[in-house]
Amino acid sequence: MRTQGRSPTSTLRSRLTGLLAGLALLGIVVGLPLALLAVGAAPVPHALPSLESLRSGLSTRDDGTLALALVTLIGWAAWAFLTLAILLELVARLRGVTAPHLPGLRLPQTAARGLVTTAMLLFIAGPLPVAPAAGGGFAPPPAALISSTAPAPPTPATSVAVGGHARSTPAPPVAPRPAPTTAAAATR
Repeated sequence: MRTQGRSPTSTLRSRLTGLLAGLALLGIVVGLPLALLAVGAAPVPHALPSLESLRSGLSTRDDGTLALALVTLIGWAAWAFLTLAILLELVARLRGVTAPHLPGLRLPQTAARGLVTTAMLLFIAGPLPVAPAAGGGFAPPPAALISSTAPAPPTPATSVAVGGHARSTPAPPVAPRPAPTTAAAATR
C-alpha cells in the first residue's frame, strides 16, 4: 500500500528539474544576449549603411559580412521572441490566468510554457523529509504546529430505566446564553 505524499527521490528529482529549467530560462533571457555581444553581434549597428554600400554589398561576392549580419539579425530576433514569450508566460502564471496566444509565435510560446511550468517545480514540489533525530527516530514537530485546543469533553448521559432495562441516552444540549445587548450593558 502506498503512503500519502511523494517519495523523497521524486521530490528531489522535481526540484532539480525545476532548478535546471530555471537556469535555462536565465540562460535564454540573460546569457543569450551576453553571448551575442561577446562574439561582436551588436543589436544595433554603430552607423547605418548608405544606400550605395547596401547596393555594392548585395551585388558583389559575399566575404561573410552579409551572412554574419543575417545570423546576428536572426539571433537577436529569436532572443526577443523567446524573451517576450517567457515574460508573457511568467506574468500569466503569477496572475493565475492563461497566457494570450500570439499569432505566429506558437513555437516560442510552447517552449516558454514548458520551461516556466517546469521551473515552477522548484517552488511547488512537496516538502523534503525531515532528517532523523540523534536517537534514531524522527524529530517531533515544532511546537507551533501542534494544536493547543483540547478535544471537546463528552456530553453527559443519563440513565433511564425502561421495562427493567437501564438505557443510556445523551443529555440534551444546553442552549447558550444570549449576549447582552448594548442597552442592557449600558444599564449595568
